[in-house]
Amino acid sequence: FAIQQHKISGVLGFSQEWSDYQEFEASRINLLTEKNPSLNLGSKEGMSNNADYSSWAIRSGFGRLNYNYSDRYLAEFNMRYDLSSRFYKSQRGGLFPSFSLGWRLTEEPFMSFSEGYLDNIKLRGSWGKLGNQYVGSSNYPYLSVLTEVTGLSAIGTFGTSGYTQTILSNPHLTWEKINMLDLGIDIAILKNRLNVTFDWYNKNT
Repeated sequence: FAIQQHKISGVLGFSQEWSDYQEFEASRINLLTEKNPSLNLGSKEGMSNNADYSSWAIRSGFGRLNYNYSDRYLAEFNMRYDLSSRFYKSQRGGLFPSFSLGWRLTEEPFMSFSEGYLDNIKLRGSWGKLGNQYVGSSNYPYLSVLTEVTGLSAIGTFGTSGYTQTILSNPHLTWEKINMLDLGIDIAILKNRLNVTFDWYNKNT
């Protein structure tokens, strides 16, 4: 909405993603007939089966607020809150704000002398924080992982197998955070035929 030279706009949103992966496979060799490809018609030698399952989910709420005064002073504020199943329940939430400010000097009365050849000078700055949930080697980096060990000594005529812990759990693992600061200037001259942009930024992960 607008009140005289003040313009304000905003956005609110919600998003949710989830993934479920399931796999099952079984096989036998030497089928009695290919006309009836049933597992129980194959040889018990070479028989195998395998299964796998994994899941993950993320839920997010976000908002944006824009302010514009006479196309001279510009501001934008963003905020989002994310919950990820990849972390332990006390570490799942992440709050990530950002904001940017802009000042169009060419809209100021004291810049009237530049009309005709200087189309735009805009000073701007922004700071923001982002989050990355893909910080572990699995969907459950806060849980210990057991891996099957094969090739152990047989007991009688039966082969044996066991399990060992290959990854230590880390219930304190949480979002990777990325902080970024950006300062810049935009210049347009000669009826916008020549544009110059300069940026200085610092990114810390």
